[in-house]
Amino acid sequence: MESLSASPMHHTMIAQLETGIVSVPFGYHSDYLGILTKNEYQLLGQKRSNQFRSILKRGPGATLVDPGIPAFNEEYFEWIDLLETVKLAKGKYVFFDLGSGYGRWLARAAKLCQMLGVTCHLTGVEGEPTHYRWMIDHLSYNGFNPKEHRLINAAVSGENGDTMFYVGKPSDWYGQRIATKEESRNYSSIFSRDKMRRVQKIAITELLKDCVADFIDMDVQGSELEIIVAARELLGARVKRVHIGTHSEKVENGLSALFTELTWTNLHDYSLQGKRETPYGIIDFSDGVQSWLNPGIEMK
Repeated sequence: MESLSASPMHHTMIAQLETGIVSVPFGYHSDYLGILTKNEYQLLGQKRSNQFRSILKRGPGATLVDPGIPAFNEEYFEWIDLLETVKLAKGKYVFFDLGSGYGRWLARAAKLCQMLGVTCHLTGVEGEPTHYRWMIDHLSYNGFNPKEHRLINAAVSGENGDTMFYVGKPSDWYGQRIATKEESRNYSSIFSRDKMRRVQKIAITELLKDCVADFIDMDVQGSELEIIVAARELLGARVKRVHIGTHSEKVENGLSALFTELTWTNLHDYSLQGKRETPYGIIDFSDGVQSWLNPGIEMK
C-alpha cells in the first residue's frame, strides 16, 4: 500500500458541518455539532488530556468555545457513517444505538437531523443504570424530548430474557457488559459479584420487528457477533447500514465472514489494539471498527 499523506484531508461532510463558536455553560463541554455534555460523564480517558484539564479549570458562567473538528481517531468512522446515513434519509431517519452509554450518538443523530431538516426516531439501549439515567438527561438538556423516542434500560443480546451485567464506575468506565456464565457463578471473578446486577436483556430481533433501520451503531463489549448471528435473517430486510465496535479478533473474523456471506458491502474494517493505515492517516485503534452497507435493501 502506498504511503498516505501526513496531513490527510477531512471527510467532506465533516469539514462542511462545523458548528463554529458555542456558548458552553460551566460544568459542560461541547462537540463540534454544539452538543453539550456534562464533564462528569467523560472522565475516562480525559484525565490525561490537557484540553480537558483546561475545561475543568473554567470558572462559573458560560464560556465561548470553538470545539473544533473531530480528531482522526477510531470514532472518526462512526462520524462518517452517521453523517452519510442522515444525509441519505428520506422523510424519517431511524437510528439504533445499542450500548448507548449516556447517549452521545443519539444526541448527535438528533442534532444532525435537526440541521438537515429530517425527522428522526431514536432507539437507545443501555444496560448500566446510571448511564441510562444520564442518557435521558443528556437528550433533554440538548433540547430533544426523550419521550418522543425509545430508550430502554437493558442489555442487548441474541435473545430476550435476563442476565447478569457488570455495573458501576459510570464516570470512569464504559466497558460494562454481560457477564459470562462462569463469571456469574464465580464470586472470585476478576470483578467482585457486587458489581454485577441482574438486568433485562433484549434481542435485536425484538427491537427491529416493527421498523426499518437506516443505521445501527453497536458497542456492546463482546456480544456483537452473538447479536448479529441471531438477527441474520432479519438484517437483510430491515437494516441499511451497521457500525460495530469490535472487542476480539474472533468476533472480527466472525463478523467479516457473516457479512461477506450475506453479500453486504464493507465500508470500513480496522482491527482492534494497534495502529492501522487509513485514508485519514495512521490511526491508533483501541476497539476495532467494522462498517457494513446492505446493498439488498432499497435506500428510500
